[in-house]
Amino acid sequence: MSDVVRQLSALVGAGLPAIKARQLVQEQLDQVSAAELKHIDLIFDICVKTGGPIAASLDRLANVMTHRFKQHQQAQVAFAAPKATAKLVMALPVLALLAAQLLGMNPVRAIFTTPVAFASVLIGGALLYGGRVWSNSMLAKAVPEQSDAGAFLDAVAVALNAGLNVQQAVLIAKQSFAQHFDQVDQESIDELQKAIDLSSQSGAAIAPLLIANADRLREAQNNHTANRLAKLSVSLMIPLGLAVLPAFVLLSIVPIAISLLTNK
Repeated sequence: MSDVVRQLSALVGAGLPAIKARQLVQEQLDQVSAAELKHIDLIFDICVKTGGPIAASLDRLANVMTHRFKQHQQAQVAFAAPKATAKLVMALPVLALLAAQLLGMNPVRAIFTTPVAFASVLIGGALLYGGRVWSNSMLAKAVPEQSDAGAFLDAVAVALNAGLNVQQAVLIAKQSFAQHFDQVDQESIDELQKAIDLSSQSGAAIAPLLIANADRLREAQNNHTANRLAKLSVSLMIPLGLAVLPAFVLLSIVPIAISLLTNK
């Protein structure tokens, strides 16, 4: 989706008014995801309000979106493996029971004619359901984040590049950020203050410092996601060992054994 941002930047760079340029690419913007569109709107609105360098700001946004898309794709691939594993493991008890039935062992009849087998299936079903809920909860918590940790700092840098002082830039960035997202998180506020303090001590321009801090926040967010996904495969072994494997025994092995012993 960074292509539409580059196209918008090119139109503005060619001399078209920002609003007119956006109208020309509105059809493509309508196909952008809600999260990405919010980020585009944030930068675009600040540039329009402050007279900031919209072409350069959009080019920066396009580069950020390209990098984030690659990171998100990698995270989705890493997430797919434990998700598929969880689904397969959950299906194994039922598949084993069906396979035994097809092979003539008739465990289904044993379940409905033998109290022990029936009770085993009930307990195994409860364990399997509990393991599924437990695993799904782990998977839900590990879903790769869609938010952009550096969005606010980029917004402040855009306002600063428009010629505003720090107080004005922060105020406009906060207002626009609250309009398109939620309130600014504390980590972004802390990184903003670090850049301001460093600029005061060194005399360096604040905008480049903010851009560097924004990229660092994004990298930290990506590393956190990667670590969480790496731990997920190990964490899923807990419901597997405590719930799914006992359920496998109770749902399939016990009825099959009883059907063989009773010749039913």
